[in-house]
Amino acid sequence: MGGQNGSTPDHPRHLRDPRFESGVDDHSGFRTRSILCVPMIYRGQLTGVLEVLNKRGGRQFNEDDQEILTVLANQIATAIENARLYERLSERYTQASFELRSTRRSWFGPRDWLPWGGSPREWLMKLETRSWSLAGLPGGSRESSPAPSQP
Repeated sequence: MGGQNGSTPDHPRHLRDPRFESGVDDHSGFRTRSILCVPMIYRGQLTGVLEVLNKRGGRQFNEDDQEILTVLANQIATAIENARLYERLSERYTQASFELRSTRRSWFGPRDWLPWGGSPREWLMKLETRSWSLAGLPGGSRESSPAPSQP
């Protein structure tokens, strides 16, 4: 009930609204006296529905309540989408990190990043030579220039 096509039910008449499922009240023993449903929208897409029941004081929900709940619902939709994006980013980071470690180990063995010691320049020369070799270039060198000397 509610949230369909961005609509909200006519609150005081919820018991006669065909979208209201009174069987839930019957089964749970809870009595719905007032209800307000609003869509959760993120970038124009319906991502869920936010529903509140039984306004305090026995009153019915009004347009101000609907406006406040709509703003809250859209903030929640944004937070949910941000959490989903963060989870995907975290998974990709973990996968890339694993692949980098695996590649490093296959190239240099299970040692530190600079397994043979030496300076970063020496490390870069070794990495370049190894890259040429993996690319299938003869003797681990480029066709137009010789391979750097090993320390």
